[in-house]
Amino acid sequence: MSEIKRQYCSLITISLLTVLLVITLGLTVQGEDQEANQETRESISILIIDQTGSFATSMQTELLARNLTDQLDADIQARTDIPGKVNEGGSYGLIFVIPERLPQVWTLTGLVPYKVPEEKREALEGIQKIAKKIYSQEDFPKRKVVGIIDDLAPAACASYLVRYGWLKGPGNLN
Repeated sequence: MSEIKRQYCSLITISLLTVLLVITLGLTVQGEDQEANQETRESISILIIDQTGSFATSMQTELLARNLTDQLDADIQARTDIPGKVNEGGSYGLIFVIPERLPQVWTLTGLVPYKVPEEKREALEGIQKIAKKIYSQEDFPKRKVVGIIDDLAPAACASYLVRYGWLKGPGNLN
């Protein structure tokens, strides 16, 4: 019985240390990026799809959501799967997908980045900068942040999500 108690205590200790580490890393990223984005707060609706089911990736996703809400006037929703039906509600200006089997984070927009209007392009670049910092941190699984022009998989996913009304079409990030 004491062996089980010891293992249980070890598990609790590891969990608490992990949560403390995530909070500390989140505050560090938040503090660095807050100065860069304080002059403009862009309003955007964001969907985060975390397909991994991994505790570490879920912590990174939580950090991403917190940093985005601190930096932007963002309405953020989350789910664990890519929707398989037509969206009856409003669509999103930006969707992050964290695929289960690829070490990537997809930044999906309905328009290729160089066609995004200048004022919105800066906001999009700031969002990608935040994601890159979070998903490249030392103590977590590293993931490369890619957009729709970087890889065929995110481009195909974005096309699917635009078609079914989840991702706003060309020219509309809000």
